[in-house]
Amino acid sequence: MLFDERRIRAFVAVAERLNFTRAAADLGVAQQPLSQQIARFERDLGVRLFDRTTRSVTLTAAGSALYRDALDLLARNERAQRNALEASSGAAGQITIGVGNYAIDTILTDVLRAFRERFPNVTVSLFEHHTVDQLDALRSGTIDVGFALLAPDHEDIEREVMHEAGWVLARPGEGGVIDTAPCALAAFRDQAFVAAPRQFSPGLDDMKTVLFRSAGFAPTIAQYAMQTSTMLALVAAGVGLLLTPAATANLQRSGVEFVPIATPLRVQLHMIARRSERSSAVLENFRAIAREHRTARRWV
Repeated sequence: MLFDERRIRAFVAVAERLNFTRAAADLGVAQQPLSQQIARFERDLGVRLFDRTTRSVTLTAAGSALYRDALDLLARNERAQRNALEASSGAAGQITIGVGNYAIDTILTDVLRAFRERFPNVTVSLFEHHTVDQLDALRSGTIDVGFALLAPDHEDIEREVMHEAGWVLARPGEGGVIDTAPCALAAFRDQAFVAAPRQFSPGLDDMKTVLFRSAGFAPTIAQYAMQTSTMLALVAAGVGLLLTPAATANLQRSGVEFVPIATPLRVQLHMIARRSERSSAVLENFRAIAREHRTARRWV
């Protein structure tokens, strides 16, 4: 090849040293084969790259022009090799992650920070949606991995628990978590509640139904809202109480206090991914780091 890397490196060594003996030493070759290689390169190019005398070696105009291009060519070759190696190892590339409020309120910050520290050349995009939307996005390839609250069991989806905790009841108050023994949910049977529409997280809705049924009553829903922040605003306004996963207490909204609820049922945040024999190195690196940040807490 006219511009194979070995020829280019030999030419650059001579162009920088302007001395065949020293260039040969840098390359670890004998001087005569190096001189012959440069001579063949000049013949193939049809131009003279060096002016040689018994006392000096200088670049010709053609040599000077080629030297600039040669440095750029070597740099691009090295960059291409590095990019290929990084992509193969998962050190470069991109990943789209599905998240909902629960992931944001619990492990997401720590996981993203650790991943960015270890793999700064990977582009991370977030897909902020509820569990059902994440499952659809995962199957369509819109996201690579997700953090879904109480994700249902499906044959085509892998899931593993990343975080689990109990339940709290949000009510109007001075703020923070009430330092008290867990209360029975039945104590709030006469109160109105606020809730999210079932279709956004059916698993969570099912678990709440079990909790209310175990407490011996069906809640009166005063108002529905899609976002946790909206429901907490309704609580602060006195519209109703909110039965919610304990991680919600991390939001510390003014005018809302959280009471631990006595129940053995746990809220689980799952990391979900497509069940496949082949997975990208970027995805596997991300999943490994996420596993390092699994958490389990009693209340919050």
